[in-house]
Amino acid sequence: MPASRRRARFVVPAVALTASLAGCAAAGTRTGVCVDWVSFTSPAEASAEADLVVLTTGPAVSAGTSEIFGTAATVHAVEVSAVLKGTDAAPGQALGVISAPETCTGASAYPQGDPLAASGQLIVFLHWDADAEAWRTITPYQGVVPATADGQVPDSWPPA
Repeated sequence: MPASRRRARFVVPAVALTASLAGCAAAGTRTGVCVDWVSFTSPAEASAEADLVVLTTGPAVSAGTSEIFGTAATVHAVEVSAVLKGTDAAPGQALGVISAPETCTGASAYPQGDPLAASGQLIVFLHWDADAEAWRTITPYQGVVPATADGQVPDSWPPA
């Protein structure tokens, strides 16, 4: 088959795909970003990578939503009991924290439940998200962990 005919066959589907995508955008369809989150081997490693680590008593109160990675993510008012790393918070302060959403899951940003909705003493590993201009958990999976009995970062992740 001549190259010009092969190109013509490719152009027609590409134009059709572009037109269909343009129609979605015109209809107000949101686009999301599939985030490939880092996995930390231990809570200590997550703490080392976090900008801020705080101790709180959950569940954190929902304070609305914020658009992040093309997903409506829950924002929580996290009451700081103690600061374990960083200088951008103080005990007694309430931080607005976006609970990092799982992406590309379809219906829910938190198919396994929102980690900031957990009860008890929690360690929260935070990253300053410049795009959202807010604190967010460093990952959806390892941004929150139950604290040790003395309110410290545990040595290992809890069993899944």
